[in-house]
Amino acid sequence: MASGSKGKGKEQPRTSTPVWIQGITSSAFLSGNLQAARHVITRDLGNSIPEIPFEAFATYILPPLPSKFSLKMTEADLTEAGVLRKRCKMKWTEFPKEPTNMEGIETVIYKGLAKIHSAIIECASNSTSEPATASYFFGGSVSLASSKSTKSKPDGWCALVPNHELRTDEVRRISKARKLRSKRREEWLNVTRVDEYKRQDNEHTRQDNVEKVCWSLHQIMSVDPRRRFAFGVTVENTQMRIWFCCRQVVLVSERFDFLRDHGKFIHVVVSLCFASPNDLGFDNTVKLKYERCKDDFQFEMTVRVHDQIGHEQMEAYQTLETISDYAADALCGRATRTFKAKKANSQGAEEDIIVIKDVWVDSDRKREQEIYKEIKEAWDTSYTTDSWPLLTIVGGGDVQLSGHSDTTDRIMRGLQLQDFKNSFCFGPNPLHISSSQTSAIGLPFGAAISGEQTLPHYFKPKTHYRILYEEFGISLSSTTTMRGALDIVKNSITALKTLHRMGYVHRDLHLDNILSFQGRVLLGDIEYAKRYDDITDTTHAIRTGLLQFLPLEVEASEYLFKTTALHPLRLKDLQEEDGVEVDVLTKATALLLKGKETAIDSPKMPFAYNPLHDIESILWMAAWFIMWHGPPKEGKSAYPQSMAEVDEQLRSATELFSATMANRLSFIKIMESDNNIIPYTSKAFGKEYGETVGKAICLLHVAYVEAEMGNQINKKAFLIHDKILEILNSMSAEDFDLVRITDIQKSYPVPKAKKK
Repeated sequence: MASGSKGKGKEQPRTSTPVWIQGITSSAFLSGNLQAARHVITRDLGNSIPEIPFEAFATYILPPLPSKFSLKMTEADLTEAGVLRKRCKMKWTEFPKEPTNMEGIETVIYKGLAKIHSAIIECASNSTSEPATASYFFGGSVSLASSKSTKSKPDGWCALVPNHELRTDEVRRISKARKLRSKRREEWLNVTRVDEYKRQDNEHTRQDNVEKVCWSLHQIMSVDPRRRFAFGVTVENTQMRIWFCCRQVVLVSERFDFLRDHGKFIHVVVSLCFASPNDLGFDNTVKLKYERCKDDFQFEMTVRVHDQIGHEQMEAYQTLETISDYAADALCGRATRTFKAKKANSQGAEEDIIVIKDVWVDSDRKREQEIYKEIKEAWDTSYTTDSWPLLTIVGGGDVQLSGHSDTTDRIMRGLQLQDFKNSFCFGPNPLHISSSQTSAIGLPFGAAISGEQTLPHYFKPKTHYRILYEEFGISLSSTTTMRGALDIVKNSITALKTLHRMGYVHRDLHLDNILSFQGRVLLGDIEYAKRYDDITDTTHAIRTGLLQFLPLEVEASEYLFKTTALHPLRLKDLQEEDGVEVDVLTKATALLLKGKETAIDSPKMPFAYNPLHDIESILWMAAWFIMWHGPPKEGKSAYPQSMAEVDEQLRSATELFSATMANRLSFIKIMESDNNIIPYTSKAFGKEYGETVGKAICLLHVAYVEAEMGNQINKKAFLIHDKILEILNSMSAEDFDLVRITDIQKSYPVPKAKKK
């Protein structure tokens, strides 16, 4: 988030990285509602983005013009061809008057842009003696083809020209394989620019264009690992803006009148239609591969490795399947993708399988390989008998393009964002979604960005980074049985115990970086791992996080359990019923057990991430499995739950894992009165699963209170791994296959509306 706002009083020192919660895992984004998903993508940008003068945008952002291009020669050729009228106010013959004064809809009014683009490309080719890289297409009624289901229909787009080296024959064959012969659709993989047009220029049309162009930019960046950045265009009446997004920031140019200021329009067209693939955002270290047998695309990626004598070399790996890529749905951020892969020249035997991770990291942050080496040295010198808890990194480094690291600074050619103070603001409320629609998908109407307007925010400069993991395991997200899920949860607590003993915290645990491999659990994605007693890391102002499993205190960036009156404990029941012992029972905790309220009056401590937060993330995952799943059918019979029970469970799960921190705080408070989470789960599970996870969360809560009682954090309270394992190991409930609660809900018939 951009700095610059002034707060009251002295700011508390920060020792841990605050979290920017992105909406790509929200129920609104995942609901299948296109309008809601568009709003989520735009909402993540805040209420405004940096607005750059056109001249600076052309200098730093747009691809450079061809070396031999002559604007005067192109203008003369366009005038001779009857496309340009230099002595008239309306320069383009296809637009005798402003679109707002023309009759018809946008798909009719702006159709003349196709002829103008073709003429500019032809005339520019005459002056440059170079072929165009991309061609313009006018759309609006046809959705583009993608591996991800979408009904989005851009008003116009540019795509790689036929027979371009990146636009292979396979791309055209897959269109036929998808049975699109009757009306061939362009592939998002080929699109280099997206356009949105409106004949009226007002707040509503601008907001509509913003959401649609951001959604299309999201499509380009999310479906194709080759894309490092992308371009877009919006037009309201005659006012045109150029859009740009990379993994650091979304930018927009100041608007200009494309009918009157024809020189700028010609500049945009030539720049984006004659640019090299690298200047259009393609990564030349990734090649598109079409697998006919699977009717799908894979990728060949080049990764830096070292041979047996330590010499560095580049090696190609062929992806076999995508393990995880949901982080790439956000326009800005790390865009982490992981792939199952093999060496490009190998047969793909089991021993040849590795995992590729492709990510955009903060340029000033330690690389994951460095952190891995530090933890490995700590493990080697600890003389521990514990198993190594992390995935083994066997290669990788910064992605190199033209001999330089691929960074957002180089992409924007040294643009200094702080030098530009103007912001392009857009409305706080989603204009496409009614209040009735949002209540149905669980998104409060306008709530996310209502109130005071926020400053435009963007991430720190990013560097493209790619590494190899030796082990290919089964992620927690891929687990299909309840017993299997909780076994991985237990083993992950054991892995964390080893990591915490070495003095490190993970700080970024989620379902896809906890993997079961040959009977043990290994943790991945250690790019945010650090020593938890290191209070000097104050350099990173923002990072992304997954709301579902984010520790409450990390989301708030402060300690929440010092005011203990807000959090009644059930320690007595745990001690009496299960014999769980707590090492230090303070006076304040004893008062709580007697039902009295107390608050800790002590100086506010600077917040820092600690081992309890890692454990909390794991326990939220255990709760997630119980709340978002139910048991399968018995034979051909119906599911054990009634439709009303399924609806209630889905509502509770959505509130807890797709809403705000306040919901989860309330959840803990209510849960501890019963010591289990059964009221929020499928009754068909039986009580044992809910009670077991509930007791573990209650024990964690006790540890938080004890850790935060005094003027300093009590580190002895961190040592609860064995007690958590004792609770989880006590469970002996029957195993069963997991079925997503949303799939169970779909199996019930939709009630028919009563006839009046």
